[in-house]
Amino acid sequence: MQSENVPTLLRFKDLQARGIVTSWQGLRHLQLHEGFPLGRLLGPSTRAWTAEEVNAWLVSRPAEQSPQTIARATKSIAARRQMEARS
Repeated sequence: MQSENVPTLLRFKDLQARGIVTSWQGLRHLQLHEGFPLGRLLGPSTRAWTAEEVNAWLVSRPAEQSPQTIARATKSIAARRQMEARS
């Protein structure tokens, strides 16, 4: 068997180690709302993703923050500073 034909498989722990997800709920959110690949079932409770499909998803993500994200972050920072000033 030639190793170049066997894809590198990533399990949930691998996705966590790469900082892509922190929980199964977060993973499901990415799948439902952000286009993250569903992966494949290797067994009754074993799901895996190919490194290629995960990397393709990462490349497809926006490299710059949207104006909405910037506005929300600015508002959050301002609120945090107000809370700190009160304490």
